[in-house]
Amino acid sequence: MSTSKPKLSAGKMVDHSSTFQEVKAEGKELWDLVTHLRDLCSRPISLRHECLTFVQSLAELRDQLAMAFAEEEACGAVFHNNKDNKLAQRALGLQVQHRALYVEISQLVEHAETLFVHHQPATIAIVIPEEFENFFHKLEEHEWNERELIYVTLEHEEDDGD
Repeated sequence: MSTSKPKLSAGKMVDHSSTFQEVKAEGKELWDLVTHLRDLCSRPISLRHECLTFVQSLAELRDQLAMAFAEEEACGAVFHNNKDNKLAQRALGLQVQHRALYVEISQLVEHAETLFVHHQPATIAIVIPEEFENFFHKLEEHEWNERELIYVTLEHEEDDGD
């Protein structure tokens, strides 16, 4: 976390949006796991052990996303109090996306676990990577939108502070 003092002239927004930006930067482990899963999806998954590893990695991603979303919402809640109604609405929309993304990854994990328990590695190898890739693109777009909101908010705060 930052040790610098927040700008007081622009209110609490600078400190909170900076903190939110730091939370986003600390998500390296989560994105390493996403990269690992995409790598697994890009090659044939043939062995039962590989299927188990894949399913466990999906479950780990679900758990890490739950933590990341909770941290982001705790730090990003201040965006809802933004004087700029458009920025506040964008922040609320991103928070709603957290819930939808979490539900989607949870359903994907449940589907993969069910297939694994029923000894269907071929189905896991064919269906789950495609479902994960669809999820990944939604997550990637969401992440891009969050980062854009951080930058726009920081710019807005700098303009208000001048």
